Amino acid sequence: MESRRVRCLPVLSGDKIVSIVTDSDFLPAIARLAIDLTTGVRFTTNPKNVAHERDFNRIESEKVAPDFLRKKYAEFEGKVAPVLKTLSNGTTCSKDELVYVLNLITLLACRNPRGRGAFEKFQDDIAHQMLQLMTATKERWEGQLKQLQTAGRLDGIETDVPYEKIRKMVNRQLRLKATTSQHA
Repeated sequence: MESRRVRCLPVLSGDKIVSIVTDSDFLPAIARLAIDLTTGVRFTTNPKNVAHERDFNRIESEKVAPDFLRKKYAEFEGKVAPVLKTLSNGTTCSKDELVYVLNLITLLACRNPRGRGAFEKFQDDIAHQMLQLMTATKERWEGQLKQLQTAGRLDGIETDVPYEKIRKMVNRQLRLKATTSQHA
């Protein structure tokens, strides 16, 4: 069965990267302290509940399994963990090993909920601007529909929605939500 909760921050344990599985009742209160950096609110929590997002690395594709990306990350983590262990012991590593650390830093900087949110907002803003332009006038919208029909892109799709209704929907700040596959 595939894992559905993904830790967005790695936790090094021994020679591999793992999630924290310690029962929080045995940890001192300071170890269970969490801070919401957006609001500044402090609270205690179980470490298993920190930096997780459901299906964060899940991809929907007919070509690969939904957990393909997660498995590839596990392979990568298996290679970077010994390097992190070496560095934590104060030992230097080779340039080739350092590449793993730099790749981990890059992944953490790019593939996290905040980064994904920024990318999703950018995609949504662009799509909204395109829809604003496409529906700016009734004539332009009808031209767009004609081009799509000629290209066969509207087969089986209802196209007799009044222009005013389409424009009203676009003006209400229609939001588009990207799937996890679009971020993979």
